[in-house]
Amino acid sequence: MVLGANGIIEVARGLSTNSPTVARRLCAALAAKGVTMLDAPVSGGVAGAERGTLTVMVRGDAQAFATCKPLLPHIDANVFHVGDSSSGGVVKLVNNRLALVNAAAYEGMLLGVKAGVDPQMIYDMVQASSGASLAMQAFPNKIFAGDVTPDFMIDLAHKDLRLALQLGAKLAVPLLMGSVCLNVLREARAHGRGGDDLGGLLRQMEEHLHMAVRMPQPTA
Repeated sequence: MVLGANGIIEVARGLSTNSPTVARRLCAALAAKGVTMLDAPVSGGVAGAERGTLTVMVRGDAQAFATCKPLLPHIDANVFHVGDSSSGGVVKLVNNRLALVNAAAYEGMLLGVKAGVDPQMIYDMVQASSGASLAMQAFPNKIFAGDVTPDFMIDLAHKDLRLALQLGAKLAVPLLMGSVCLNVLREARAHGRGGDDLGGLLRQMEEHLHMAVRMPQPTA
């Protein structure tokens, strides 16, 4: 039931990445009722949703995917079928873990600025070199201005990385850099930054070093 009393429309709330174990359990429970479920987490954040450029990672029956596939490009630009035995949630957690450990870009920027290098020069050089990353892309429009308005909140980053580490523990896969990053996120949350954008991690690091990475903003 979707639209009726006590249906999905009445109880649905904001969506977020969930445990792959939960997705598999839901798929199995629905299959027992003759219902086919496609597990389809997305990546790209608020900005990607607004631009229609999210990436969709769909897990499920190939025939069901083929049936739904013509609809998906109307929602998002990049649609991947990850198979019927794996989980879209697993692929999403792998992606988010890789993205989150890129927070090392903040440390790199602090190191360069502390050494006296112009932050814009660091940004331009890194983005044209092998250190380029999504984390670096946030500097010109948000971080240089001190803007922590959330595109992807620290609380959500903490939850996603925690799920990835739980999966790693279950599969006996060591995720050492992810563990370090999780503790950085925990520290930020302990200081009340959970609702900040992920770039708020840099603010946390700046406070430790008693410095700030800023650039003059153009005036209207």
